[in-house]
Amino acid sequence: MSLLRRLERASLLAAAVLLLLGLATSVGWGLFPPGPPAVSWLLHPLLLVLGAVAGVLASRRQQQIEEERWAVLADPHLTKGEVEYAHKNAESQRRFAGTAFLAFPLFLAYWLTYQFAAPTIFSPSGFLLVSPLVGFVAGLVVTNLRRKETGPGA
Repeated sequence: MSLLRRLERASLLAAAVLLLLGLATSVGWGLFPPGPPAVSWLLHPLLLVLGAVAGVLASRRQQQIEEERWAVLADPHLTKGEVEYAHKNAESQRRFAGTAFLAFPLFLAYWLTYQFAAPTIFSPSGFLLVSPLVGFVAGLVVTNLRRKETGPGA
């Protein structure tokens, strides 16, 4: 199993734990005492960077899946059904990889939103979910642009 695939699985496992922590904290059963809401300003850059790293990893994993797909499709003896399956399976794996890598920073932000919640709706902690999303999209875009500049396999 490749390193990216192991990271994908670890990201999904960590996301599940963070989702449970977030749900527990949102209903008042947090494992840790609530933090000061002012700290959430410092969390935005961290979540932005984590989102960008997740975007880069997702893009690289998706590229790896594409390479695996075309290696399978290079066999001239595949039936039409096997070719269709290879394409469907690769697309399913690509979606799973993107979701798995995005889930970790997103659910971390979800948990931290409640961990550092402020009494007002327009607080810095209320927008923590935006930072990993912006970072993830930026990581995907930058990685894909760099790949197009340097050519396939980069």
